[in-house]
Amino acid sequence: MANCGRSASRSIGVFLVAAAAILTAAPGRAQPGQVVTTEGPVQGILAEGGEAWEFRGLPYAAPPRGALRFARPRVPAPRSSILDAHSFAPACPQQLSGFQLACGDGEAANQLAGDEDCLALNVLTPAGAWPPIPELPVMVFIHGGAFQTGCARDPNPALALAGPVVLVSIQYRLGQLGFMATEEMAEEDPDGSAGNWALLDMLRSLEWVRDNIAGFGGDPGNVTIFGESAGGLAVCALLASPLADGLFDRAIIQSGNCQAATPLRTTPGSPIAGTTKVEVGSRVAVALGCPPSGSGSLECLRALPFGSLIAANDSHFAAIDGHVLSERPLVVFEREGAGGRAVIVGTNRDEQTVFTNFDAALVARIEGDYEGVVREQLGERLADQLLPLYPTPQLPSERLAQYNRLFGELSFNCPAVDTVDALARTGSSAYLYHFTQTIRNFFLFGEELGSFHALELFYVFGNLNQLGALFFFPAPGDFALASVMQASWTSFARTGSPDILFLGWPLYDPVEPRHLELKVPFSSLSVRDVYRDGSCDAQIAAIEEVDSDRDFVLDEFDNCPGFANSDQFDRDGDTAGDSCDLCPDSLLSPTLVFGRCDSEVANRAVADGCTLEDVFARCQQRPAPDRCWRGHDREKRSGHGHDRHDRYDRHDRHDRYDRYDRYDRYDRDDRDDRDDRDDRCDREDDDWGHRNPKRCVKKLAKRLERQGILDRAERRAIKRCAGRGRR
Repeated sequence: MANCGRSASRSIGVFLVAAAAILTAAPGRAQPGQVVTTEGPVQGILAEGGEAWEFRGLPYAAPPRGALRFARPRVPAPRSSILDAHSFAPACPQQLSGFQLACGDGEAANQLAGDEDCLALNVLTPAGAWPPIPELPVMVFIHGGAFQTGCARDPNPALALAGPVVLVSIQYRLGQLGFMATEEMAEEDPDGSAGNWALLDMLRSLEWVRDNIAGFGGDPGNVTIFGESAGGLAVCALLASPLADGLFDRAIIQSGNCQAATPLRTTPGSPIAGTTKVEVGSRVAVALGCPPSGSGSLECLRALPFGSLIAANDSHFAAIDGHVLSERPLVVFEREGAGGRAVIVGTNRDEQTVFTNFDAALVARIEGDYEGVVREQLGERLADQLLPLYPTPQLPSERLAQYNRLFGELSFNCPAVDTVDALARTGSSAYLYHFTQTIRNFFLFGEELGSFHALELFYVFGNLNQLGALFFFPAPGDFALASVMQASWTSFARTGSPDILFLGWPLYDPVEPRHLELKVPFSSLSVRDVYRDGSCDAQIAAIEEVDSDRDFVLDEFDNCPGFANSDQFDRDGDTAGDSCDLCPDSLLSPTLVFGRCDSEVANRAVADGCTLEDVFARCQQRPAPDRCWRGHDREKRSGHGHDRHDRYDRHDRHDRYDRYDRYDRYDRDDRDDRDDRDDRCDREDDDWGHRNPKRCVKKLAKRLERQGILDRAERRAIKRCAGRGRR
């Protein structure tokens, strides 16, 4: 019934916006290109060729200055006058890169550009009778630029006309202005959120689309978001955020890593101490001359010129804050899927080249000491795992290509496989592509770049002629591929399937993981059975040898190996992470769940005064996290006193997922002896107890009943609770 209420509300909103557009026009007919939005009327312009109406610089939020800097976006003030939507809004403050010069107003590379009054979007809608009928699919594009540069300034209507679709492009806060977090910011926010100002901007823009897009001919009940690079990361985060429920229906992730997110905070002594958002934010504040904490810190940061904050460069990722994001997006996909949304995921063959090949000093180091550079950037343990897969080539001229392959697969290609696989296994309709097209270039560097990062955008938006400025010259086949990609992207927006005409683009199936290769010549033979010759399977398996849950904390330091708990919270300091602890001292977090059954944790829980009613209540909230018992055989990890997951055949990833669902199954050869082993549930460091958690819980409950700690009804409740862990 809640969905019915939402649908009814949305329908009323569509009707009111459309009606307002008609009523404000001249008597008897609607004014062409004029729309009344929730903020006031706007007047668009006809795009070049007169085939589409273009609306530039429509504000969706108030300028985030003063008290609104480092705060949630606010609805802009209403106006009664008509806004002539002829000019793009200023880009959000940034230091221009060589690839984003179009976002400035004459500034050169590395110069400061933009203004904080930048939270605006652009709309392109096919021209026709006015006012338009709100029936076209809507596509909302989120630009890339490492969350540090970029803007929405592309007037090309090719993609909008190819659908046809209503095309929206948005701007959002960048750099420290979009991602900085401190404890004071979190304390000021009503939900304790900080560090996700850019994501909140995106959510606000999607609310604007929901409330206004009908006046532009778009269907607010059929919205697809898509983004590339940092924009792809943003799409990952929005798919995983509960705040985005009902705001869009489909998503396309282009070269986005769904593992990229940073915990807001952690507990003292955590292996990630010093790297959380608030700790980094405190250091940035000090570097800018502000107090590291206290009420004066935030006041000082808000008073600084925005150029100072932009210059204080640091890594910028979404915050795992428990409000916008509860975990890394990939972890959310593995547990919950994409909320019933269809998703396209894909990467380019040579993602890393543009980040490496133009850095002459780095190229020289790679060619002279390939292994040393890899170890410096990955750390010794991870390098030990990956260098056998990417050994040092004998010829220095080949080392750059090997480096680019390693880091391209590590940062882009292999995370894409993880994402589409997780989505498909949790019931989402998912499609995988691999863009391998190269384009003619009159200089050698063009050949070296290959299918470089962001190249596919020129095909999706029909901007191939813009590549001439970089001395790339498309051939007729490139334009044909662009037409196919535009038709496929807009078909996905319209129907949820990108498979058009002869493509044969299959849904991703984890059992038969086929994907579509995008290149010329193009035919149904472009469907491939093996992604990147299987190198991602080998890479992922090698990483899991030292980080089994891939939460970026090595197993030897992880307080819950086998279960991705990126914040590494351990509120009671017992070395068992809250995600796996039976009863942490603090029960404040709504995400705490009954996690595992071993005597050490169970006995500690009782000693700490944890009631089994608490355990039962948390067990009802969510099934037991089965990845805590990955596989059915264990071996001791040398020197650490913990159990280690027995490794499956690393080249058979399908079997890996079958074993996830068998966490509670013991060795079948010992099945007849299981009753003799029941009394071993309470033995410390016992392998069998770890891989039979539900049975151990039942035995523990029975033992506590005999000791008078539980009555019979409570014991039965615990047994029922343990049974709910089954999948």
